[in-house]
Amino acid sequence: MKKNVKFSELFDFRMARYSDLNSIMEFIRRFWSPNHILGNDKDFFLYEHGNCDGTINFIIAVNRITKEIVCIQGFIPYSRQKHVLHICGVMSKTHPNNKVPLLGVETMSRMLHLLRPVTYCGIGTNPATMLPLVKRFFKRHTGVMPHYYMLNKNLETFEIAVPNLHKETVLVAREKKHLGSFELIQDFSDVVSLINLIKTSDNLPFKSLQYLKRRYFENPIHRYKVYRLRNGAGQPISLFVTREVCLNNSRILHWVDYIGEIDNIRKSQNAFEALMLQERYEYIDCLCEGIHENLFYSIGFNRKEHDGKTIIPSYFAPFVQRNIKIHFEKSDPNLIIFGGDADADRPSTH
Repeated sequence: MKKNVKFSELFDFRMARYSDLNSIMEFIRRFWSPNHILGNDKDFFLYEHGNCDGTINFIIAVNRITKEIVCIQGFIPYSRQKHVLHICGVMSKTHPNNKVPLLGVETMSRMLHLLRPVTYCGIGTNPATMLPLVKRFFKRHTGVMPHYYMLNKNLETFEIAVPNLHKETVLVAREKKHLGSFELIQDFSDVVSLINLIKTSDNLPFKSLQYLKRRYFENPIHRYKVYRLRNGAGQPISLFVTREVCLNNSRILHWVDYIGEIDNIRKSQNAFEALMLQERYEYIDCLCEGIHENLFYSIGFNRKEHDGKTIIPSYFAPFVQRNIKIHFEKSDPNLIIFGGDADADRPSTH
């Protein structure tokens, strides 16, 4: 997208600083949602977007005359290494009284020009407003996140899911061999020692150790469980990041991230089934785009039909017991993204 001189004459586009924090939070409360966590919880905002150098991971457009913020574009970097930099776009919002067309698109363009990521994704992109624009101006690959799930067939009643039990009794035939087992990781030091032993598929965005530690081991709100998958010979071959949700005296498990070679997921079938039965989860689910559905079928997961009778909820705060389509955008059609990417697994309300 060509830079329009008019934009630079009217607005100062720049990386946000700590001194902008209160103004950005007020902007979010006024124009996004009065109860949004990033508009009300300063500590969580800085955990999610603050940097030790005093900058904030937001690009803002400031009116040169009034000095007011008129557009914000948040982002999450997965590392500081330029040659493998992946960023996720989050929270793009323009002041409702703005009269300059495409200011939001221009602010996003400035973010990409400044950061120059190798790959890019967004999850939860508004299908009515932003999705058509990123397709047109940035040639993004867009769609609805596939939602996979494994139901606990030992349960007679469900409080969270609404299964179509007649259909769910039909299982895909699977050959069980060369399968692995899960082992819960107790400390991040175990991840550090494992990371160089595990090969990772190129289509997964690169995530630095610093990112993994902060995201999954230091999260101030969510508690994640990270499992190492061992193959039949006992060798660690991949990492699975999960998050447990408790509701209505029942529990489910989100599989939100993965580190390893994609084909090694095939060895997790027994591990998932054993974990689900041991913990009595209603189901284990996974939002994932970029992996062929047959791989999920091979480990005992089904693909949710968004308009079908089986309900696997996506929203829990507040809880919404219906199927909801989660839209995505990504820079590369082969890029693999999970439900833990971008801000898809971040709490939204304060």
